[in-house]
Amino acid sequence: MIKHSTTHKQISKVLLALLLLLTLVLFSIKSVYAQQLTTINVKENTATLIEEAPKEPLKNLAKVLQQKPLTLVGSAKFSVLFWDIYHSHLYTPSGEYLVKSNNNGMTEKSPSLLFEIQYLRDITKQDLITRTIEQWQHLAITAEQYNKFIPVLEAIWPDIKTDDSLALLIDNNLSHFYFNGNHIGTISHASFGPLFTAIWLDPNTSQPKLRAKLIGENK
Repeated sequence: MIKHSTTHKQISKVLLALLLLLTLVLFSIKSVYAQQLTTINVKENTATLIEEAPKEPLKNLAKVLQQKPLTLVGSAKFSVLFWDIYHSHLYTPSGEYLVKSNNNGMTEKSPSLLFEIQYLRDITKQDLITRTIEQWQHLAITAEQYNKFIPVLEAIWPDIKTDDSLALLIDNNLSHFYFNGNHIGTISHASFGPLFTAIWLDPNTSQPKLRAKLIGENK
Protein backbone atom coordinates (compact mmCIF):
# COMPACT_ATOMS: atom_id res chain seq x y z
CA MET A 1 0.00 0.00 0.00
CA ILE A 2 2.80 2.38 0.83
CA LYS A 3 4.60 1.45 -2.39
CA HIS A 4 1.45 2.08 -4.44
CA SER A 5 0.95 5.51 -2.85
CA THR A 6 4.57 6.43 -3.53
CA THR A 7 4.18 5.49 -7.20
CA HIS A 8 1.12 7.72 -7.49
CA LYS A 9 3.03 10.62 -5.95
CA GLN A 10 5.91 10.14 -8.39
CA ILE A 11 3.50 10.05 -11.32
CA SER A 12 1.78 13.21 -10.05
CA LYS A 13 5.12 15.01 -9.80
CA VAL A 14 6.05 13.95 -13.35
CA LEU A 15 2.67 15.12 -14.69
CA LEU A 16 2.97 18.42 -12.84
CA ALA A 17 6.48 18.94 -14.25
CA LEU A 18 5.24 18.18 -17.77
CA LEU A 19 2.33 20.60 -17.32
CA LEU A 20 4.67 23.37 -16.19
CA LEU A 21 7.01 22.65 -19.09
CA LEU A 22 4.11 22.76 -21.57
CA THR A 23 2.91 26.06 -20.08
CA LEU A 24 6.38 27.60 -20.46
CA VAL A 25 6.64 26.41 -24.06
CA LEU A 26 3.22 27.84 -24.95
CA PHE A 27 4.08 31.14 -23.23
CA SER A 28 7.38 31.36 -25.14
CA ILE A 29 5.63 30.69 -28.46
CA LYS A 30 3.02 33.35 -27.67
CA SER A 31 5.70 35.91 -26.74
CA VAL A 32 7.70 35.29 -29.91
CA TYR A 33 4.53 35.53 -32.02
CA ALA A 34 3.51 38.78 -30.33
CA GLN A 35 6.98 40.25 -30.90
CA GLN A 36 6.92 39.23 -34.57
CA LEU A 37 3.43 40.66 -34.99
CA THR A 38 4.52 43.97 -33.46
CA THR A 39 7.52 44.10 -35.81
CA ILE A 40 5.29 43.33 -38.78
CA ASN A 41 2.80 46.02 -37.77
CA VAL A 42 5.57 48.62 -37.38
CA LYS A 43 6.95 47.70 -40.78
CA GLU A 44 3.49 47.84 -42.35
CA ASN A 45 2.74 51.20 -40.75
CA THR A 46 6.10 52.54 -41.87
CA ALA A 47 5.56 51.24 -45.38
CA THR A 48 2.19 52.96 -45.67
CA LEU A 49 3.72 56.30 -44.63
CA ILE A 50 6.79 56.20 -46.89
CA GLU A 51 6.24 56.81 -50.57
CA GLU A 52 7.96 54.71 -53.23
CA ALA A 53 11.23 55.93 -54.75
CA PRO A 54 10.65 59.35 -56.33
CA LYS A 55 10.77 60.15 -60.00
CA GLU A 56 14.04 61.57 -61.30
CA PRO A 57 13.25 65.31 -60.81
CA LEU A 58 12.50 64.75 -57.10
CA LYS A 59 15.84 63.09 -56.36
CA ASN A 60 17.78 66.35 -56.35
CA LEU A 61 16.56 69.39 -54.44
CA ALA A 62 18.26 71.87 -56.78
CA LYS A 63 16.35 70.41 -59.75
CA VAL A 64 13.09 70.57 -57.83
CA LEU A 65 13.64 74.25 -57.05
CA GLN A 66 14.37 74.95 -60.73
CA GLN A 67 10.87 73.70 -61.56
CA LYS A 68 9.19 75.25 -58.51
CA PRO A 69 11.17 78.33 -57.47
CA LEU A 70 10.85 79.37 -53.83
CA THR A 71 11.72 82.66 -52.14
CA LEU A 72 13.47 83.06 -48.80
CA VAL A 73 11.12 84.14 -46.02
CA GLY A 74 13.66 84.29 -43.20
CA SER A 75 16.78 82.79 -41.62
CA ALA A 76 17.85 82.20 -38.04
CA LYS A 77 20.74 80.65 -36.12
CA PHE A 78 20.05 78.41 -33.12
CA SER A 79 22.64 78.44 -30.34
CA VAL A 80 22.84 77.01 -26.84
CA LEU A 81 25.02 79.09 -24.51
CA PHE A 82 28.30 79.43 -26.44
CA TRP A 83 27.65 76.62 -28.93
CA ASP A 84 26.14 77.25 -32.36
CA ILE A 85 23.92 74.28 -33.32
CA TYR A 86 22.47 75.11 -36.74
CA HIS A 87 21.36 77.71 -39.26
CA SER A 88 17.75 77.41 -40.42
CA HIS A 89 16.04 78.84 -43.50
CA LEU A 90 12.37 79.03 -44.52
CA TYR A 91 11.23 79.39 -48.14
CA THR A 92 7.77 79.70 -49.69
CA PRO A 93 6.52 80.44 -53.24
CA SER A 94 5.54 84.02 -52.32
CA GLY A 95 8.37 84.75 -49.90
CA GLU A 96 5.80 85.04 -47.10
CA TYR A 97 4.71 82.47 -44.53
CA LEU A 98 1.68 84.20 -43.03
CA VAL A 99 -0.61 85.68 -45.68
CA LYS A 100 -3.86 87.60 -45.18
CA SER A 101 -6.71 86.12 -47.17
CA ASN A 102 -8.42 88.57 -49.56
CA ASN A 103 -11.88 87.11 -48.94
CA ASN A 104 -12.24 87.17 -45.17
CA GLY A 105 -9.17 88.93 -43.86
CA MET A 106 -8.02 85.80 -42.03
CA THR A 107 -4.29 85.09 -41.80
CA GLU A 108 -3.36 81.83 -43.51
CA LYS A 109 -0.17 79.79 -43.64
CA SER A 110 1.58 78.94 -46.87
CA PRO A 111 0.58 75.35 -47.82
CA SER A 112 3.85 74.81 -49.67
CA LEU A 113 7.26 75.49 -48.13
CA LEU A 114 10.87 74.41 -47.77
CA PHE A 115 12.48 74.31 -44.34
CA GLU A 116 16.23 73.74 -44.42
CA ILE A 117 18.71 73.26 -41.57
CA GLN A 118 22.48 73.59 -41.99
CA TYR A 119 24.13 71.88 -39.02
CA LEU A 120 27.13 73.44 -37.28
CA ARG A 121 28.01 70.39 -35.19
CA ASP A 122 27.62 66.60 -35.21
CA ILE A 123 24.37 65.04 -34.01
CA THR A 124 23.32 61.41 -34.12
CA LYS A 125 20.05 60.27 -35.64
CA GLN A 126 18.83 59.13 -32.23
CA ASP A 127 19.63 62.49 -30.63
CA LEU A 128 17.79 64.20 -33.48
CA ILE A 129 14.71 62.06 -32.89
CA THR A 130 14.89 62.58 -29.12
CA ARG A 131 15.04 66.38 -29.54
CA THR A 132 12.13 66.23 -31.98
CA ILE A 133 9.98 64.31 -29.50
CA GLU A 134 10.90 66.74 -26.71
CA GLN A 135 9.75 69.67 -28.83
CA TRP A 136 6.49 67.94 -29.75
CA GLN A 137 5.88 67.34 -26.06
CA HIS A 138 6.62 71.02 -25.37
CA LEU A 139 3.84 71.87 -27.85
CA ALA A 140 1.48 69.48 -26.02
CA ILE A 141 1.29 67.24 -29.08
CA THR A 142 0.17 63.83 -27.90
CA ALA A 143 2.13 60.61 -28.33
CA GLU A 144 -0.83 59.27 -30.29
CA GLN A 145 -0.25 62.00 -32.89
CA TYR A 146 3.49 61.51 -33.35
CA ASN A 147 4.28 57.89 -32.39
CA LYS A 148 3.43 56.54 -35.84
CA PHE A 149 6.11 58.76 -37.36
CA ILE A 150 9.02 57.70 -35.11
CA PRO A 151 9.81 54.41 -36.97
CA VAL A 152 9.53 56.35 -40.23
CA LEU A 153 12.06 58.97 -39.14
CA GLU A 154 14.37 56.22 -37.88
CA ALA A 155 14.22 54.68 -41.35
CA ILE A 156 14.80 57.98 -43.19
CA TRP A 157 17.14 60.17 -41.15
CA PRO A 158 20.93 59.67 -41.14
CA ASP A 159 23.51 60.65 -38.53
CA ILE A 160 24.46 64.30 -38.99
CA LYS A 161 27.97 65.67 -39.35
CA THR A 162 29.11 69.30 -39.22
CA ASP A 163 28.09 71.19 -42.42
CA ASP A 164 25.48 68.57 -43.37
CA SER A 165 22.05 69.88 -44.34
CA LEU A 166 18.63 68.37 -43.76
CA ALA A 167 15.69 69.87 -45.63
CA LEU A 168 11.94 69.26 -45.64
CA LEU A 169 9.94 70.22 -48.73
CA ILE A 170 6.16 70.23 -48.21
CA ASP A 171 4.24 70.09 -51.47
CA ASN A 172 0.75 68.72 -52.24
CA ASN A 173 0.47 67.33 -48.68
CA LEU A 174 3.62 65.24 -49.17
CA SER A 175 6.73 65.74 -47.02
CA HIS A 176 9.98 65.19 -48.93
CA PHE A 177 13.23 64.94 -46.93
CA TYR A 178 16.58 65.85 -48.48
CA PHE A 179 20.01 65.20 -47.01
CA ASN A 180 22.75 67.41 -48.50
CA GLY A 181 20.41 68.10 -51.42
CA ASN A 182 19.61 64.45 -52.18
CA HIS A 183 16.21 62.86 -51.61
CA ILE A 184 16.17 60.36 -48.71
CA GLY A 185 12.46 59.75 -48.17
CA THR A 186 8.90 61.01 -48.57
CA ILE A 187 6.21 60.79 -45.87
CA SER A 188 2.77 60.57 -47.42
CA HIS A 189 0.68 61.42 -44.34
CA ALA A 190 -0.71 64.95 -44.77
CA SER A 191 -0.45 65.77 -41.05
CA PHE A 192 3.30 65.18 -40.80
CA GLY A 193 4.55 68.37 -42.49
CA PRO A 194 2.61 70.81 -40.27
CA LEU A 195 3.40 68.64 -37.23
CA PHE A 196 7.14 68.74 -37.88
CA THR A 197 7.46 72.40 -38.85
CA ALA A 198 5.35 73.38 -35.81
CA ILE A 199 8.52 72.80 -33.77
CA TRP A 200 9.84 76.08 -35.20
CA LEU A 201 6.79 77.85 -36.63
CA ASP A 202 4.03 77.31 -34.05
CA PRO A 203 3.31 80.43 -31.92
CA ASN A 204 4.00 78.29 -28.83
CA THR A 205 7.42 77.14 -30.01
CA SER A 206 10.18 76.94 -27.41
CA GLN A 207 12.18 79.43 -29.52
CA PRO A 208 9.90 82.43 -30.24
CA LYS A 209 12.76 84.72 -31.31
CA LEU A 210 13.97 82.15 -33.82
CA ARG A 211 10.39 81.80 -35.14
CA ALA A 212 10.07 85.57 -35.58
CA LYS A 213 13.19 85.61 -37.75
CA LEU A 214 12.10 82.59 -39.79
CA ILE A 215 8.65 83.92 -40.66
CA GLY A 216 10.03 87.35 -41.53
CA GLU A 217 8.74 89.38 -38.59
CA ASN A 218 12.22 90.81 -37.99
CA LYS A 219 13.00 91.85 -41.56
